[in-house]
Amino acid sequence: MICILPQKIEKLGYNVGARIRAEILHHEENFSLLKWLKKKYYYGKTALKYIKRYEQYGSRQISPLRRFRLFLRDKRFYSEPLLALGVLALKSLEYASAGLGYLVGKVGK
Repeated sequence: MICILPQKIEKLGYNVGARIRAEILHHEENFSLLKWLKKKYYYGKTALKYIKRYEQYGSRQISPLRRFRLFLRDKRFYSEPLLALGVLALKSLEYASAGLGYLVGKVGK
């Protein structure tokens, strides 16, 4: 969740919002869903601190609607329906884990 570098570059006057058309291949050979979701849970627990520190873009970065919109507006996303369903399932699990972490972090304060 902590993506400070793009914001620092943006403050220098550069455009970091441009999108590229090149494919990105992810090599997830030793992927562990449980480990991945624990990481998202941790991010959720620290989200309030992140939002307070980076007010101007923290809430926007964390927004589930904004994240899902990135996938849903790209026509290539629909070309592989099973893969698209898998991505939506993974993202839903990620946000459920982060949301739980957020609630635990908020109650723990």
